[in-house]
Amino acid sequence: MSNNKMSFEEAESLVLQIVLGMGQIMASRIVKFKEALGGMNFKEQLMDVFGMSEEVNERIFEYFEFTTGIHTYIKINHAEVQYLAKYPNINYGSAKVIVAYRQHHDPYKAPDDLKKVRIFTDQWIEKNCALFRILNDIFMIIEKRFCLKCGDPIHGRSDKRFYDDARRNA
Repeated sequence: MSNNKMSFEEAESLVLQIVLGMGQIMASRIVKFKEALGGMNFKEQLMDVFGMSEEVNERIFEYFEFTTGIHTYIKINHAEVQYLAKYPNINYGSAKVIVAYRQHHDPYKAPDDLKKVRIFTDQWIEKNCALFRILNDIFMIIEKRFCLKCGDPIHGRSDKRFYDDARRNA
C-alpha cells in the first residue's frame, strides 16, 4: 500500500472514525454496506450509503487505500427473490422481476442479458453486474474478467469470444 495508508477493505467502524466528519453512525453504515455488498468495485459506491457526503467520501481515501474486490457473489440463475432483495441497490420489486424473467425465459448468460429486462438501466447494470455470478467458472466484473477457479485475470478477449470460450469450458 502506498503512503502508509490502511486498507479500506479491512477497516472496522471504530477505525473509520479517524476521518474528519465521520461519526459512529456513518462509520457503522459504511461497514454494514460493505458487508451487504460483499465487497466494492469503485469508491463512488459509498455515495449510496445513506447520509454520505462527497466531502467525507473524498476524505476517506486520504486515510485509506482502496482496492477493488467482490468476495460474495449472487448466483443470479439460482437466487430467490428474498435473497436478491437483501442486497443494497436491489429492491424487492427488482428482485421479483429478475426471478420472473429468468423463470419465463432462458437463464441469464451474461450481464448484458439484464438489458432485456426493461426496468434496468445501463447504469444500474454496470453498477451491480459485479455482484452476479452467471457462468460456472467465469465471472465478469465490469471491464475486468477473472477465472473463478484460479483467480487469474483474463485479458484481451472480446465479450463474444470470452463467453463462447466460457460456455465451451463449462
